[in-house]
Amino acid sequence: MNGVAFFWIVVAVILGIIECATPQLVSIWFCGGAIVSALIAYFVTDMLWVSIVVFIIVSTLLLIFTRPLVKKKMLVKAEPTNADRILGKEAIVIEDINPIENVGQIKVDGQIWSAKSQQPILKGEKVTVSSIEGVKAVVTK
Repeated sequence: MNGVAFFWIVVAVILGIIECATPQLVSIWFCGGAIVSALIAYFVTDMLWVSIVVFIIVSTLLLIFTRPLVKKKMLVKAEPTNADRILGKEAIVIEDINPIENVGQIKVDGQIWSAKSQQPILKGEKVTVSSIEGVKAVVTK
């Protein structure tokens, strides 16, 4: 095995390790380019500049043609949760809602939720749940 082919095998292994260590597809395209360059260096010519050109071309083509397909397949769709069922429902404030201190609680559908609002709302008032941010229900009068 010549030195150029060995170099590209080492590059491919390093890029493969990097790919395994990351949650996203980061270096797989370049790993493919390095593998093709190693094959070219071993079977066709051991000229470094030829294998560098092959690496650039193959990596670019892999990025252009396969990344959109992979990106579409890896798209994670948001799954609705049971918390969505309280959206738009009326609730009773059971602990004063103070937007400055970011405290307050409501009771909706028999459940107690931490709540927040743009304005202070006193205990006993009726509110409507407009959205959910994290573990807090966002309410309006």
